Amino acid sequence: NTFDVDYIQHARTHQKQELTWGLGARLSPDNVIQSSPSVNVLPNKHTDTIYSSFVQYELPLDNDRFTITAGSKFERTSFSGYDYQPSVRLLWSPTAHQSAWLATTRAVRTPSRVDQDVQFNILVQATPPPPIFFQIVGNPNLKPEKLIAYEAGYRAQVNRKVYVDFAGFFNVYDDLQGYGPIGLAIGTNPPPVDLLFVLPYANVIEGRTIGTEVTPTWDVTHPWQLR
Repeated sequence: NTFDVDYIQHARTHQKQELTWGLGARLSPDNVIQSSPSVNVLPNKHTDTIYSSFVQYELPLDNDRFTITAGSKFERTSFSGYDYQPSVRLLWSPTAHQSAWLATTRAVRTPSRVDQDVQFNILVQATPPPPIFFQIVGNPNLKPEKLIAYEAGYRAQVNRKVYVDFAGFFNVYDDLQGYGPIGLAIGTNPPPVDLLFVLPYANVIEGRTIGTEVTPTWDVTHPWQLR
């Protein structure tokens, strides 16, 4: 079962300036019953908690030709502690049929119960003794995967029914989940003695992506639209 509580408030602070903020909490207890000898989650009982808040401010400028939107989400989880996810966006609308925008955002993916607590055993050799297993294990010290995204775009209305969107992005990834150094261990529960090659999850990968998108949209007739 999962229990969620959310509160959101939206207010206009001055003319067209808008402030939005909110609070949230999630409680998710679980009890994993092992149904296969090769897969287990330890401890079997655990309660996940997430406490969050966010704030966002929208500021129009120069008779709505420019709009700045800035804000952040703040979160505390039972898996990785505190984290933040800020974003800033600038929208420029020189005419009623054109707009351009720039944005930068920081986002995270917090570890899950499986990422931290799973044990997955693969039998490599049963005879001669001792049995040899390859074991993939969760890591309770996993950090959140991080993304910093940079985006830019342009939208134009070609005619009454046709729009064209151009966008470009550059993403920087850090602390992505992979596997750490392999280790050796002796397993004695349950008997007999097993030889384990242990491969833990770890934050060992970095990455970069860059790309562009072109998206034409044609409002053929209500309700048909081609993209």
